[in-house]
Amino acid sequence: MKKLLLTAFGLAFGITAVQAQYYVIEETGEVSGYSWDGTGTTILDNPADDVYSPAQTIPFTFDYYGNSVTSYLASDNGYITFDVTSTTSDPANTAIPTTGGPNNAIYAAWTDLALLTGAGTPDVVKNWTYGTSPNRTHVIQWHSVRQVGTTGYMYAAILLHEAGGFDVVLPWAQGCVPGFTVGCENATGGDGIEINGAPNYTIPSNTDVNSDDFVIHFIAGTQPAVDPKMVSATIPTYASPDGSRAIVGTVQNLGANTLNSFDISWTDGTTTKTATINNSLASGATYDFEHPDEVTVAAGTTSNITVSVEVSGDANMNNNTASGDVDGYVFVPHKAVFGEEATGTWCGWCPRGMVGMEYMEEEYEDEWVGVAVHNGDPMTNSDYDSWMGSQISGYPSGLVNRGGDIDPSWTSLEGAFNDAINEFGVADIEVLPLINDDDEVEIRINFHFAEDYDDDVRVAVLLAEDDLSGSGSQWNQANYYSGGGSGSLSGAGFDWHAEASSVAGVTYNDVARQSVTDIDGEDDIIEAPFAEDEVVSVIMDKFDWDGDYDMDNTTIIVVLIDDNSDEVINVAESHLKELEIVENGGVTYYVIDGDTYQLWDGETLVPTGVATAPSYVDVKVYPNPSNGMINVALGEAAEVLLIDMMGKVVASSTFTGNSNGVQFNAEYLSAGVYNVVVRTETSTATERVTVIK
Repeated sequence: MKKLLLTAFGLAFGITAVQAQYYVIEETGEVSGYSWDGTGTTILDNPADDVYSPAQTIPFTFDYYGNSVTSYLASDNGYITFDVTSTTSDPANTAIPTTGGPNNAIYAAWTDLALLTGAGTPDVVKNWTYGTSPNRTHVIQWHSVRQVGTTGYMYAAILLHEAGGFDVVLPWAQGCVPGFTVGCENATGGDGIEINGAPNYTIPSNTDVNSDDFVIHFIAGTQPAVDPKMVSATIPTYASPDGSRAIVGTVQNLGANTLNSFDISWTDGTTTKTATINNSLASGATYDFEHPDEVTVAAGTTSNITVSVEVSGDANMNNNTASGDVDGYVFVPHKAVFGEEATGTWCGWCPRGMVGMEYMEEEYEDEWVGVAVHNGDPMTNSDYDSWMGSQISGYPSGLVNRGGDIDPSWTSLEGAFNDAINEFGVADIEVLPLINDDDEVEIRINFHFAEDYDDDVRVAVLLAEDDLSGSGSQWNQANYYSGGGSGSLSGAGFDWHAEASSVAGVTYNDVARQSVTDIDGEDDIIEAPFAEDEVVSVIMDKFDWDGDYDMDNTTIIVVLIDDNSDEVINVAESHLKELEIVENGGVTYYVIDGDTYQLWDGETLVPTGVATAPSYVDVKVYPNPSNGMINVALGEAAEVLLIDMMGKVVASSTFTGNSNGVQFNAEYLSAGVYNVVVRTETSTATERVTVIK
């Protein structure tokens, strides 16, 4: 069962230090004795739209905002009201509290809903009671109810507890769009609460009934003057001595008084980092924070990190903290998440996926790599299309890190992304795709492992292209959102609800074009085991560039895949880089987008630190290898640089010609290979030297 960690509070007029009864949303666990098995009494049958059930009797006295209630009306629009004289079942949900009504109500999923007839699961509202006095629970259930203006339908329930408080349960939805209010308010509309996101809350989609229902537990209480709460905190599960992902979270003011400032701190028991937030936080308001100090953890160790919100005079110190363990690694690899969209111009619901993919790319930039896999249109890649078809149940669909098939709406993609991005990336992936003057493509890949890793992996190399468009009916995008009857949809260049049923002039992005490897990846490109801090370099076989692809709009994508689970470990991408190969003095140089590298051993590229290919200079480096002094003998004035394999200048000297050369002390250098770069007024030379210990 998924637990909603958001908190809400009551609003009232003339708040001072303490106010009367109000409700607080707290997380809860399994709802014992409750199941979606279709039992109960039908109190509102189909067809029904904007109507109430007859008055229903609660089999016990229920305390609601300090008043005893024993009956209610159930609306087909996702709420109940204890005002049994009400005659209007309101479909137009709003933010609450509001004096405009319905009032004296609990909103499980308030929006414009309807009970429809037809094949499949019946659209009904039911109720039943379970348990024994004084711990009975009365259930009101919306069963397979349609969201008007969409093809979406959903389940929801309100559970009234004889012992006090109530639950809202959201177990399952499919195809619903944002636009729900979840919460409650008193008889006047002067006091009420709603969860974050209302009145445009999105009902969770495609959840497993019972196993991961969203449960929101409302309890009654008395509001203190000062009560900040740590609603949620995302603590990175991994870090290095250099840092981690930032700690982010949400704080909410549950107190009656406005908070003018508060502290957000984290501690590992030894080090404490505190950030003071000078931000006015009204009663009930929330504040999303990102702590400026990253967590640091030594490699091979684990730290328990506690995050807290602190304010003087806090009446409740039990809701101030969140904690989690952070594992230390030698470094934290850059992590990106891989999204694949199953789409086609013939698919009228597929604009939803186009909007979702655009949102993810714009919102998460270098943490998201997306590919649109087309079916049955001019952009179809038959191999990728065939593979995708074996992974999904229909169109549109999406895969995130090649987990289960999901809806490609931005909400579903983002939810899956949030789960995946916090998984450890195992290895940095550096992609260097080169294209020479003969349009030959050479793809170089470095995998830098941050931990000992023994599991088998596969590597997939794919090409995707942006800005594709064409003329003719096959390029027109079918659009079932036309006319607005299926809800509003904006993005990917269009307000789809305002467009025709067939839309011309669409620009398609992230289109799958070519697979250099098998779509599923190949297990012989790199082979386990891999050592901590090991760099594994790969040069793929050269291939000729397809002239139908635009070089500037095409990216090369490298995917690291777990060979056992078939899920993605990490992914990286890069645009093509122009390559010029220069031979000089028996040495081969690669000039890549203006940067020069020396080709060693026919494979390894080492930065020279210059912008053009080196020319001849009379220079001698000795001894080589060296474990003491490195001597550079020169015949003319020059600047001399010592550069490591990552391109960093670790030492430098200027030779004026008054001696035989310059010296560098290798005792202070790490073992490895270095480039000695010599620059004169007219020429540049490079020599390799190895430092041993």
